[in-house]
Amino acid sequence: MNGYLASIVIPVLIDAIAVLGLYVIVSSGRLSIGHAAFFGIGCYVSALLSAQLKYPVWLAISAGVVSAAMAGLLFALLAERLSHWFFAIATLAFSVMLSGIVSSVESLGGATGIYGVPLAVDLPVVAVCLVAVLVLVYFIDGSSFGRSLRAVRDSEIAAEAVGINPRFAHVGAFAIGTAVAGLAGGLWAHYLGVVKPVDMSLDRSLFFLIYLAVGGVEHWAGALLGTISLGILPEVLRFSREYRLVFFGLLLTSFMVLRPSGFLSRETVSWLIKKVRLGQRA
Repeated sequence: MNGYLASIVIPVLIDAIAVLGLYVIVSSGRLSIGHAAFFGIGCYVSALLSAQLKYPVWLAISAGVVSAAMAGLLFALLAERLSHWFFAIATLAFSVMLSGIVSSVESLGGATGIYGVPLAVDLPVVAVCLVAVLVLVYFIDGSSFGRSLRAVRDSEIAAEAVGINPRFAHVGAFAIGTAVAGLAGGLWAHYLGVVKPVDMSLDRSLFFLIYLAVGGVEHWAGALLGTISLGILPEVLRFSREYRLVFFGLLLTSFMVLRPSGFLSRETVSWLIKKVRLGQRA
């Protein structure tokens, strides 16, 4: 693949990894508006370790994953008692606070960021990581834990009545989702070679939410489809030059009006699987 195509595909696939992490969180009924904060933790921890302390790249990325997971676990434990909307606002506040701290600390690069991060991520590496995350999310989705997440999302009271602990579901899903975001952040840092406070900005968090909402929050395939389709759409619309963002917004708004539940739901995926099986039998 030539450099131009790789420069489009790699960022989209890294975003897909982060959005899959967001999907796990949303599966439990929680909404994270500050998902990019944990993406940024993966960026900064891995960049600091590899660029300044000269750690091996994959050890640095692994440390970023663990740091994002621990931050997510601690945040979820502290904010567990908040109701859904207040929890979402708390994630937003955490993202804004973290971005402000990073921007003001000179040892973290300040507003200009950290440069000189080793370039060690290419398309095969990102593809392998994406497949690994897909396997993880697929396993979670079909496990008893995944079914517990969906039960808690549908009704916490009903879930408790059948012996499911909503607190465990919420905290576990948030820790896993933020760990996946940390992986995406580490890959981003070692693909781009530089990390900046904008990597954990509200704009990036909103794009993660848009990708998931358009693809569909009920199935992991929706997270993947929404990210890939919307990620490459601005390049498809590049012919329109200064109007391409207008076309992007118009298409997005039209899609959300016509298909508010997202492109893929569990019923849609089940229907597609049945069609494929019937076609194979024929």
